[in-house]
Amino acid sequence: MRVGNPPNTMRRVIILSLVLLLLMAEGQAFQKRPKFDQLVTINTKFGQMNVVLFDDTPAHKENFLKLAEEGTYDSLLFHRVIDEFMIQTGDPNSKNARQGDRLGRGGPGYTIPAEILPRYFHRKGAIAAARTGDAMNPEKKSSGSQFYIVHGKVETKEALETPKMPIISKALRKLKQEQPDHELVSVFNEAYAQGGQQGFQNKVRE
Repeated sequence: MRVGNPPNTMRRVIILSLVLLLLMAEGQAFQKRPKFDQLVTINTKFGQMNVVLFDDTPAHKENFLKLAEEGTYDSLLFHRVIDEFMIQTGDPNSKNARQGDRLGRGGPGYTIPAEILPRYFHRKGAIAAARTGDAMNPEKKSSGSQFYIVHGKVETKEALETPKMPIISKALRKLKQEQPDHELVSVFNEAYAQGGQQGFQNKVRE
């Protein structure tokens, strides 16, 4: 009469137990970070903002959630506010910043590869990662922590019907494709970065 399990059977039992543990761990990880769009609430002293992080920009979504869970965004300022364009936050240096401190250059020490999709564009309420301009950042890598929320602007009929605006915009797009390092491309990119669509239009009118 033999007592206990044969060695091979015992090994199979141990291996099976390890496999089950791994599957359980993977299942818990999946539950923690579902592979679909996620709703995030941003609390400010002026009220709440609910934003959706799309799963088809997975690197940005995962990074945002990681930083939020780590408390990186807690008590930060919206350090850059441009009327009728956007509000920007995510600079760790803005926590407990004093009036007059220069902000906007802080981050976690890394960037995120670009995930630019044509179907997502700057419209009122859009949330997007901040980045440095094309001249310094040709790969369009995103800041590791800074992001902005688009205000948008109601354009006047006069502005929309200004004939030279679409003509110049089309010419600049072509110039950007053919000569991305051209001085005019940098000038208009900077105008847009500083003042949004209004800044771009003001530069055109100059």
